Amino acid sequence: MNSRAYGEIRRLGKERERIILELVSRGAPKPASRKPERGDPDVAARAVLVRSNPGIVAVDMCAIFDRRSLPLLAKWQERGFKTWSEAYKDSNYRSKIDTLISKDRRKG
Repeated sequence: MNSRAYGEIRRLGKERERIILELVSRGAPKPASRKPERGDPDVAARAVLVRSNPGIVAVDMCAIFDRRSLPLLAKWQERGFKTWSEAYKDSNYRSKIDTLISKDRRKG
């Protein structure tokens, strides 16, 4: 490669770098990034199970949670539920569980 071509390549690289710095300083939107999962490891474990079983319906996901011994939410335990499957049988909690699973699916 001759020195002229090499100089042109260097110039283009510097021009690209200048444009990127200008966009960043202008507050150009940055690519969306997923939030790292923080907090309760049981919630993270539940989310991983849901995402790794995309075609499984909620009632079957509850059975999987029970087999993996994932604890219910503390409030639900206080209300007397011992398993996910038991809570899912209650019509007041079925929609709550459906919502949790749906949100976990969207995280992936």
